[in-house]
Formats: sequence, C-alpha cells, structure tokens
Amino acid sequence: DFIGRAALEKMVAEGKTERRKKVTFVWNGDDTAAAYGSIFHKGPAAKFINLPMSLYDTFHADRVEANGKIVGLSTWTGYSANERAILSLGTVDAAVAKPGTEVTIVWGEDKPSSKAQVEDHVPVKIRATVMPAPLVEQARTVYRSDAAVK
Repeated sequence: DFIGRAALEKMVAEGKTERRKKVTFVWNGDDTAAAYGSIFHKGPAAKFINLPMSLYDTFHADRVEANGKIVGLSTWTGYSANERAILSLGTVDAAVAKPGTEVTIVWGEDKPSSKAQVEDHVPVKIRATVMPAPLVEQARTVYRSDAAVK
C-alpha cells in the first residue's frame, strides 16, 4: 500500500487517468522575433533566446497558459531549420492538447532569478500552437513503428 492510493483509484474509477498529454509547441514567429529583438533596445528585455537550443540551465520549464490559466509546462526549446520555427516540447492539460489549439508560453523567469547565469530580464508571453509530439508525422509513424513504440 502507499500514500495516495485511494486518490489514484478514484481517478481511475472516474475515468480521469489522462490529465496531461505530451505535445509540441510551435512558437509564433512574430512574438518570438519581438522577444529576441528586445535585447537590442533600451529598457527591459526578454530572456535571451539562445539558438539553436535555448537551454540555459540543467533543466528549466516555462509555464503554459490558456485563457489566463496555467495549463502546462514547456521545455527543451530550440530552433528547427526544417520547420523554420522555434519549437518546444511539453505537457498540457488534456482539454487543450488538441492540435491547432493556441496557448501562451511565458518565456523567462520571475524576478529575481536564483540562477547566477541568468541575465536580468522580464518574462514575456509568446503565443504558440499545440501540435503532436513528435511534430513530424514520419517520426510519429515510421520511426516509432520500427522501434516498436506506440
């Protein structure tokens, strides 16, 4: 037996076994360009978006919002030359996991950051479109079937 067993059994009984889904976020190009460009102007700037991979610590996650409510997390952000877009992986509530759903990623950390390597910045909201993970259909079908992954 373990702590939380009753709560898990209740979720299964109610059919609530899938709270979050793994997805790909395709960042809005205009919002991303504005955030990136903010570093070249006076005043508050967005967190620097390092390319091609925007990893600035061992593991970070940015919050994902829909209709002003936190619905998930975004991580492993990077630029895809094939897609000509910034992409990230993440998990979102099942209610917003449908491909094509627009969400908002809050890029950056609230002040003050406890990480010495993080420059002074302001968090910015970047629109993103929810897509399947993996993003490319061939990776979802051919590659995964070859590896016996479902």
